[in-house]
Amino acid sequence: MAITALTISIGIGLTVKQVFRRTVEVGDVWDAFFGRHIRIGDWLTVYTNDGNEYRGRLSSYGYGESKKEISIVSPKLILRDRVGKATRERLCGKEILFTEGDVLRIAALTSEQERR
Repeated sequence: MAITALTISIGIGLTVKQVFRRTVEVGDVWDAFFGRHIRIGDWLTVYTNDGNEYRGRLSSYGYGESKKEISIVSPKLILRDRVGKATRERLCGKEILFTEGDVLRIAALTSEQERR
């Protein structure tokens, strides 16, 4: 009886692992995001720790053992009203560099989504 229960449990466990865990990635989130999901030239929105929001095209990024920095070209500072609606965009030079400590979160529009 115990062997049957063990066999069924292992079978269910392996099935769940194969069906539901295919999209789970292990490792550093930064490397998974930049290494597999976006490319140079994709549009990014970078939210910083000081409450600012910048939008631009990805120019370069640190990967693996290098520093975790990202650079976007033609960055625009997105200005929002009290309700959260974007009211203006202000150009912030030719390129801007964000270090790992500056970034609160990143949203990306990948090339596949952009083509649609």
